[in-house]
Amino acid sequence: MSMHPPSYMEWMLLRGALRLLILALLEDSIMQGYQVVKHVESLIGEKPSLSTIYTILSNLEKEGLIKSLKGETKRYMITERGRALLRRIRSESKSRILKLIHRILGIEDGINLQRAL
Repeated sequence: MSMHPPSYMEWMLLRGALRLLILALLEDSIMQGYQVVKHVESLIGEKPSLSTIYTILSNLEKEGLIKSLKGETKRYMITERGRALLRRIRSESKSRILKLIHRILGIEDGINLQRAL
């Protein structure tokens, strides 16, 4: 767990990344909210707040990027609109996103992002 609360800018950057991460997680399987939390935790190395994840799930659903399936437990799945967004980001925005990440982290051009982390 981090030693200090994130600044507003850190929070907004993390929240945007979490939105895309959740879409990518739901791309391959239908999950309960708690499963989403556990997968995110395993990927980022710390437990995200439940309110953050459930707010993101709710917003993604309102935007038509995911839908919930009602039953004994609520489960979430990606919609075709959500899949289309991921495809577009992966094909059209990948280099722009990497350039932004490099700039934010102060990584010089030509240095492998993975090595720098």
